[in-house]
Amino acid sequence: MYLRTFALLLCVLAHGAGGWNSMATIDNFYTFQDFYTDAQYGPDFSYYATGRILHSANHGINSPEFSDSLLQGNEENSPQNSQYFNSYTTQPMSLSPFFGQILCDRIVSMWVAMNRPVPVFIVEFGGGTGMLARDVLGHCRHAHLDFFQALRRYVIGERSKALRFAQKRTAAEFAYIGKLLVVDADARHASNIRTSLEADAAGAPLRGFVLSNELLDEFDPLRLRLF
Repeated sequence: MYLRTFALLLCVLAHGAGGWNSMATIDNFYTFQDFYTDAQYGPDFSYYATGRILHSANHGINSPEFSDSLLQGNEENSPQNSQYFNSYTTQPMSLSPFFGQILCDRIVSMWVAMNRPVPVFIVEFGGGTGMLARDVLGHCRHAHLDFFQALRRYVIGERSKALRFAQKRTAAEFAYIGKLLVVDADARHASNIRTSLEADAAGAPLRGFVLSNELLDEFDPLRLRLF
């Protein structure tokens, strides 16, 4: 009985998986690799892309669109303007703003060791809800004004549309003044972001820092495929 059930399940997966978004690259069988990718970022039910993992400290601002006042930086970036994950937390969230402040101090010390290049960039892949970016930029502005002025852009590369929305809202003040840019990017192909950074640098040498928190463990399990 169990064998028949298992065989039926395989048959359903093999013939019915064509409706899943990852099947564009797989001809006959919906693999675990495809399931893992869809479970995280697929358009139908994924953990990150749908936005259902998020909740706001202030439920009144948890709307599909930004308010004009928030976009224009007229509202302070308080914890009430932040979103959190429903099922877990991260160090940048649970230790906010101190985690970002410590990281900012370290970045500035490395910038000084690099002879203070201008312009400089910070690129974060998988920026969560944007708390780390907000805390780094906030501390940078108040404690390291010379670095804040040298910083051309803090760029968040994020696959999830829902999280890009949350990141822009959490750090809306810095997005409004042009210090923060949130782009659709996949860290598995991180070099794709280089072209836009070079354009932003306007001919100056491209220098900066790449950071992430709990990103590599979210990558797809497939490391090698034999053809």
